Amino acid sequence: RTGAPIQAYLRISKTPILNRSNIYYPDLIVVFDESLIGQIPVFIGLKKDGIILVNTEKNPSSFQGNASIIHTIPATKISLAKGLGSKSLPIVNSAMIGALIKILQGDISIAREIIRKEVPAKHKENAEASEIAFHNVNFFVDTTFSFKKGTPEINLPPDTPSTPFWNKPMSL
Repeated sequence: RTGAPIQAYLRISKTPILNRSNIYYPDLIVVFDESLIGQIPVFIGLKKDGIILVNTEKNPSSFQGNASIIHTIPATKISLAKGLGSKSLPIVNSAMIGALIKILQGDISIAREIIRKEVPAKHKENAEASEIAFHNVNFFVDTTFSFKKGTPEINLPPDTPSTPFWNKPMSL
């Protein structure tokens, strides 16, 4: 249903990705709606040197204590200025992609062209929102971040793989 909180996963690699399970210990957490932060534990599992990106107009230091590296982007403000969605349901996807491209040190010109070609509507506005976001990401390094503060320590047996996998082909 529209507006309901979701959790999604994305693996990025320059080599083929064979692991298709959930991501339990992410390197990066992206929060499209900052109101979720007070409602659910969005930062659980974040790796010790993990990064967060939050769609907010607040300063990144407002999220101190949740990650080592904190990025913020006013994606809602950017998207509304470009006419993407409405005040009650802003469409922030392209702006968030632009911010992610900046964090991942990608090429915004390539991303802009893909967005221009692939989004179903308002091609120009979506591409512009991504580029504006790319150039307006704020960041803060939390030198006081304590891993145990935001994430419970998980003690697994020494022979446990760090990510779930199947060591035998599955069959029905």
